[in-house]
Amino acid sequence: MEWAPTVCGFQSGADVPTGGVSELLPGAAVSAACTSPTGKTVLTASYLSDSALDADIARHDHSTYVTGQDGNGLVWLLIIRDEPDAAPALHPLEQFGFRFPKS
Repeated sequence: MEWAPTVCGFQSGADVPTGGVSELLPGAAVSAACTSPTGKTVLTASYLSDSALDADIARHDHSTYVTGQDGNGLVWLLIIRDEPDAAPALHPLEQFGFRFPKS
């Protein structure tokens, strides 16, 4: 997960915290939270299916998020809840193939 330090401020991608599935993202296989270099709380989650991802995204109307796939085929969601203008904190992920939703 070479992308993790760009949004979570870690020195190594191996330091990404993992934990139980969050109540905020119940469809996720694994989820955690981190703080971006800009001070935003970023929820990170991986998914085994697109339908689970879509259901979790639908729960967070006024949020900013990106999605992408890692080298192992897992689909990832990184979301900043209830902040529709938080895109600058997630823009660095675009260099790793993460994408914002189409308007």
